[in-house]
Amino acid sequence: MWDAATGKALGEPMRHKSNVLSAVFSPDGGRVLTASADDTAQVWDAATGKALGEPMRHKGVVRSAVFSPDGGRVVTASDDRTARVWDASTGKALGEPMRHEGGVESAVFSPDGRRVVTVDYRTARVWDTPPGTAQEAPVLARLLEALGRHRVNDLGALEEIPSKAMPESWSDLQREAETSPDNDTKRVIRWLLADPATRPASPLAMPVPATRVK
Repeated sequence: MWDAATGKALGEPMRHKSNVLSAVFSPDGGRVLTASADDTAQVWDAATGKALGEPMRHKGVVRSAVFSPDGGRVVTASDDRTARVWDASTGKALGEPMRHEGGVESAVFSPDGRRVVTVDYRTARVWDTPPGTAQEAPVLARLLEALGRHRVNDLGALEEIPSKAMPESWSDLQREAETSPDNDTKRVIRWLLADPATRPASPLAMPVPATRVK
């Protein structure tokens, strides 16, 4: 990382065991994602150069790696004839490999993050992306609690949520849906909270908000 105005190095070098083939910023600019000939991709802290999460390992050179539009996932393309989607915070693989007959040259997310396009030396393919990341688990848990009016307590037993706590649960979900990057989980929450008379038939048809509550 370098200061664009002065050319001075910032933080530590982000080191791989072989050539680095690409490096891109996360959507928020706080992280860097690298792809390397050492068969890995890695997420780094942009300010310090420290590795974040585990290396994302292939069985061949990683030709490209990019973030999803919300920054929560990564898609990699490799000479091992696969592309893969990963949790950007942990480096854990999500879903099954997307397989080609030859080495995969590039892979990118669609603008809504719900599909991936992959390209090898002669074909391009479109794939549905695997759902969810580890960061969405707490949101899904609160959603299930609010819908079922029950939760698992600290002793592992199922208990009913007091009626007075329900409005607070729905308010938390509303705040989450308005302030978080758009994805399918947030669309489902918006759909549940919307007026049944005017909302679309499918949660996935919910429009992306023009503005977000700070």
